Amino acid sequence: GAHTSNLLPLLYLERKAEAHGHENSYKLVLASLDIKDAFRQVPQAEPTTVDLRGSPCVILKNLPGQRQGSKAWYWHFRTFLSEQMGFNFCPEQPCLARVPQGAVLMHVDDLLFCGDYEYFHGTFLRKCQEKFQ
Repeated sequence: GAHTSNLLPLLYLERKAEAHGHENSYKLVLASLDIKDAFRQVPQAEPTTVDLRGSPCVILKNLPGQRQGSKAWYWHFRTFLSEQMGFNFCPEQPCLARVPQGAVLMHVDDLLFCGDYEYFHGTFLRKCQEKFQ
């Protein structure tokens, strides 16, 4: 539940204490990301046709407020993290995922990352920016 949101900051503090005196060889980062227009980046499960002032329009991406928006975004982003970066998700708490270089906590379109500074900037952030805003 709500205590899950405390896990990554605690991990950060623990790893920061472990790295004390070794900052030159291991830099740690705790970063927060917000994916802009997350729901609108997810393809509709089935294209939806709506009528806009007498003209039919086909909606190919999810819209904010759609009932399945959060769930569709979760699976879209989870698939991206798993397939593109090899993240493994926690079966007991599916908002948590990790790779050897770090861990993420997902909450709708917000992410909290804790892990290796070089991995975050060189791989994680770069790949996220290539696909999302």
